[in-house]
Amino acid sequence: MIFSETIVVLGILTVVLFTIYYVWAKIADSKPLPGIPSVTVWSSAGFNVLHKTSPNVPESEQIMGWLERKCIELDTPILQIRTGLPGKPNLVVADSVETQRILTNILHEFDRRRFLAASFLALMPYNHMTMPTNDEWRANRRLIAETMSPHLLLEKNKKSAGRSFEVLADTFGVMLDGIVGATFGTDTGAVKTQLKFIQDFDGVAPIDGNRGFANLPRAPDPPLLDALVLLMWSLHIPTHPLGGPFFHKMAMRFVPRYRDALALVRSYLDDIIKRAEQKRQQLEENEELDSSTGVDLIVKHEIELAKSQDRAPYLHSGLLRDELFGILFGYDVLAIMAIRGLKILTTHQDIQQRLRAELKSTFPEAAAAGTVPSAEKIATTSTPYLDAVYEEMLRCVGSTPALVRTTTQDVNLMNHHIPKGTAVFLLTRGRSYTHRGTDDVNVGEKSIGDASKDVWTGNWPPEEISRFDAERWLTLDGDGRKRFNARAGPRHMLGTGVRACFGQKQATSVMRIFFTLVVWKLELRPIPTDLARFKRADAAFVYRAKEVYVSPQAFV
Repeated sequence: MIFSETIVVLGILTVVLFTIYYVWAKIADSKPLPGIPSVTVWSSAGFNVLHKTSPNVPESEQIMGWLERKCIELDTPILQIRTGLPGKPNLVVADSVETQRILTNILHEFDRRRFLAASFLALMPYNHMTMPTNDEWRANRRLIAETMSPHLLLEKNKKSAGRSFEVLADTFGVMLDGIVGATFGTDTGAVKTQLKFIQDFDGVAPIDGNRGFANLPRAPDPPLLDALVLLMWSLHIPTHPLGGPFFHKMAMRFVPRYRDALALVRSYLDDIIKRAEQKRQQLEENEELDSSTGVDLIVKHEIELAKSQDRAPYLHSGLLRDELFGILFGYDVLAIMAIRGLKILTTHQDIQQRLRAELKSTFPEAAAAGTVPSAEKIATTSTPYLDAVYEEMLRCVGSTPALVRTTTQDVNLMNHHIPKGTAVFLLTRGRSYTHRGTDDVNVGEKSIGDASKDVWTGNWPPEEISRFDAERWLTLDGDGRKRFNARAGPRHMLGTGVRACFGQKQATSVMRIFFTLVVWKLELRPIPTDLARFKRADAAFVYRAKEVYVSPQAFV
C-alpha cells in the first residue's frame, strides 16, 4: 500500500517537475533577439487571422499580409514575431537576395520538413513532397484542354443578362479537374456538372440589388471537391497557437465531417492506384501502355524499384497514396493563380489584348481556321509574352506568401545570431519583390555580393517595381527577337533550388493552357470597380480571394 502510494506521488512529482521545466525553457526561449525589429501579435487562428490590435488594423486580416505590410512600413528586411505566448520568436525575412542565399547556398542550415509535418501530418503522414519530375512525366494535355475550355463561362454569360457573375467556386472545380486529368487521366465531373446545370437552367439569373451582379445558381459540387475544400480549410487547426498536429489528428479521427472527408479522399486514391496496378498486370512482358498518366508512371516506377531491391512494391501501404494526395492538393494553388490571373486580365485590358494578338500570331494556322491551338502545341511552343505575363502574375499574386524553414543549427542571418530551432518565414512578395527597400543594396552586399545580386534581382527601377509589367521578363536576343528571361528578377513563390515545388513544371503547363484558352476564346470585359477589388479570404498561409467576378463574351 505504502509502495503504491509512493509510486503515485513520484509520478505526480515527475509530471509537475517536467511541466515546470517545460514552461521555464519556453520562457527562457522567449527573450527577444537583439537588434531585430519586433512586432507582437495575438491571433485566434494562428498564422491565419489577425484580430484588431490597433485602430489602424482591419478587424480580420490575413496575418502574412499584415507582416508583409509591416516590413514595408518599417523598411526592414528582417522582423521578429512575438505571439504573447512563451517560446522562441519567429522570424520574417523580406529580402529576395537573402532568401535566394538560404534556398540555394546554405539550405543545409534550414529545414522545411518540420513545418510541413506539423501542417500535413494528420492528412498525409507518408507524404515526402518528392515526386518524379523527369522527362518521363507527361500530363494528359488533351483532357486538361477539354476540362479548361471556357464553354462553361460562355453558357453562364447567356444567363446573366450581360452582368458580371461570380466564378470562384467554378475555378476551383476547373483546376481540380485539370490536375486530376493530368495525374489520373480522368476527371471528377466538377465542370460537367455545372455546365449541364446551367444549360438546363431556365430563364435569366436575378440581379443583386446592391452591387449589380447576376446571382447565378450552382449545382452541388462533386463529393471529392467538397471533401478537398474542407480538408484544405482544416489546416487552420495545426497552425493555431493553441492547436497543433495532435489536435488536427484528433479532428480527423473524431469529428465526423473531417473524418468522412479524409476517408473519401483516401478511398478515391486507393481505387486509382488499384486500377493503375491492374493495367500494368494485364500487360505482356516488356509491353508498355499506349498512353501513360502520372499515376501509371508512378506505379511503374515503384514496381521497378521494388524489383531491383528484391522486395514487394509499396503500392497499398499508404506511401503512394499520400504522395498522390500531395499532388491533388495542388489544385488549390492553381486555382488561386487562375483566379488572380482572371482579375489581372480583366483590369489590364491592354495586356489582355496584346496577349491575344501575340497568341494569334504564334499559332497562325489555328487562327486562320477559326479553331484553338491543340494543348500539345500550347505546352511545347515558345510563347515569350505568355510566359512573361504568367511570371508577372506569380510575382504580383504571391498566392503562397511565405516559404517556411526551421534553422537546424545556430546561424548568422544578416549579421544577426539566430539560434537553432527558430522558424523563419521567407516572404515571397512585398518588400524587395513588389516594393523596393532603401537598404536592399546593403543587404545584398552583406549576403552574396553584387554579382549574384544582379543575376537574381534584375535592374528594375524602384519606382516601377509595384506596377504590373510583363515586359520586365523579356529581353532581346542577338537577332533582335524578344525572349523570356526567368532570371530577370526575384521569383520565390514556388521555391527555388533542389527543394523547390516539385510540381512547378506541371503547374506551368496547366496554367499556359488555361490562359491561352481563356484569352483565345473570350473577351474579359471591364467590370465595376466594386466587383474588381481583390479581397483576401482568411486562410492558412495562402492568399485566397473572397470573391471573383467576370463579364466574359465570346471573342470572334
